[in-house]
Amino acid sequence: MVRTQIKDKANCSLATRGFLFQIQECLSGQVKVSVNIEDLQKALLRGGSPMTVIEMQKRFVNYIYE
Repeated sequence: MVRTQIKDKANCSLATRGFLFQIQECLSGQVKVSVNIEDLQKALLRGGSPMTVIEMQKRFVNYIYE
């Protein structure tokens, strides 16, 4: 719904009640996570060897949930 409203060129005003409600719905349940850049780099670059995108995603998720 949000993407449709953003793409709708005829509706120039994005700050409608409906749009704001849709944004609120999308963001509800989000949790702020503090990230230390040095710790994140260590977690992602562990071993210093090349990795696949999937391996990088796994390392990121593991870091966030530690």
